[in-house]
Amino acid sequence: MLLLSTVHDMTFSLWDHTIRLNLYSSFLVTNAFLPIMRKQKYGRIVSITSAMANFEYEGLGAYSAAKAGLEGLMRTVAIEEKNHGILVNMFDPGNLKTEQNPYGEGEPAMVVAGIVKLATLPADGMNGQVIRANQ
Repeated sequence: MLLLSTVHDMTFSLWDHTIRLNLYSSFLVTNAFLPIMRKQKYGRIVSITSAMANFEYEGLGAYSAAKAGLEGLMRTVAIEEKNHGILVNMFDPGNLKTEQNPYGEGEPAMVVAGIVKLATLPADGMNGQVIRANQ
């Protein structure tokens, strides 16, 4: 479940956990696979983002900061790696019902096709974009 905490009341541990889970992990995975993708001159990276990267909601400061950071990171990777045949995009699945969000409105399976579409883009496909499932 997503832990809510105002910035004033947030512990370093909660901040660190949220940033590691939602930003560091994407950096680590991307960094690990870029050499392979560069070698084969092909790759597709799809990161899961959230509308919270651009909106405010009390108690979600760390989560919002992590998702905003993720979008900045992935846009940078998109520019840096395009000439290596690597396309990088972000997918916002919307308000889905998950363990982290038991009050969500949709089922995770309903967004799979959108993620697969980004993961299989042609060489001239979009790059550095955020695609929102509900738009």
